Amino acid sequence: MQALLSLLLIVPLVQAPADPASDLRVQAETAVERIDKAFKNKTMEASQKGNALRAESGVLHELVIKRIAKELGDKEPLIRDAAVESLGIMIHTEPLKALLKHGKRDRKQMVKQDEYHVAWIKAIGRQQDEEALDALTNKLFTYPTAAVIQARVFAIGNIRSVKSVDTLIQLMTVTDVRRVNNHMPNLQTALIRLTSVDRGANAKSWADWWRTSKKTFQIPKEPPVMKKQMQARWDRFWGYERTYDRNAKRSKRGQDPEDDPEGGGN
Repeated sequence: MQALLSLLLIVPLVQAPADPASDLRVQAETAVERIDKAFKNKTMEASQKGNALRAESGVLHELVIKRIAKELGDKEPLIRDAAVESLGIMIHTEPLKALLKHGKRDRKQMVKQDEYHVAWIKAIGRQQDEEALDALTNKLFTYPTAAVIQARVFAIGNIRSVKSVDTLIQLMTVTDVRRVNNHMPNLQTALIRLTSVDRGANAKSWADWWRTSKKTFQIPKEPPVMKKQMQARWDRFWGYERTYDRNAKRSKRGQDPEDDPEGGGN
């Protein structure tokens, strides 16, 4: 008996490994509780409630996604926009479904509010999912403002698939030449971003190249670093920090440059 007790003392206790799914659910439940608490606080401003949604967007669980998606229908724009933004950075099938459904439901308001419309487009573009292509291409060149058209083109350009390339080139070939030419710098930027190929600001050149390349073309694993002004346009749209050649300019000027190039990549 004593020998058995001695053996039990030296044998390490084996503990069951923690269940990551269970841990994530606990985190999600806690995150939802924090959101609910913020929204029940009658003294909290809309901007603070919006920040409460953003604060939990790092918890990638369906409970949190569902809770944030609930606020897409909030009548307060600051809360609604925070929900759109938060879902956009939660890369998962459920946020995209919620955003696409919301886009259909609230389309009339989006058409009236460019900033809101562009924010929604960015959110679904960030998901990088082909399921968003139909919504992004719908009546693309009929929108009256350049900002919305650029957003839709760049969102397609952020979805790295052959279908995205085909979609953009098809749009270029079936749309009025004048309209295409007006938006060619953005189309060219999106296509270069997808293909690492530059056929210039000429729709026919892109269509001819695609006709001979489509069957065997594969999307490069990594997007290219584009010409300076193109890269600046892309980075500015997505809100990426412009780090290229900034250190050199800092040393010369002692501060970040304020330049904001608008031209194309040619």
